[in-house]
This record gives sequence, C-alpha cells and structure tokens, in this order.
Amino acid sequence: MHLLGPWLLLLVNGFLSTLKPSTPGRGPASGSPAPTEP
Repeated sequence: MHLLGPWLLLLVNGFLSTLKPSTPGRGPASGSPAPTEP
C-alpha cells in the first residue's frame, strides 16, 4: 500500500466529519463509519 493510503483515509475522515454535523449521541471522532441514518 502506498504511503498516501493512511493519509488519504485520515483526510477523507476529517473532511467528512467537518461536512457532517456531529450527530447527537456520538462524538465527531468516533473512529468508525457512521451507520445509515434514517
């Protein structure tokens, strides 16, 4: 795997977390992908 792999994941995670408002009941940095919200 390229060195950019982990960095890309971190960047995407941070980008998505900034785009999506922190859902009530879980922290913004839960570390796991958010489940499908109803």
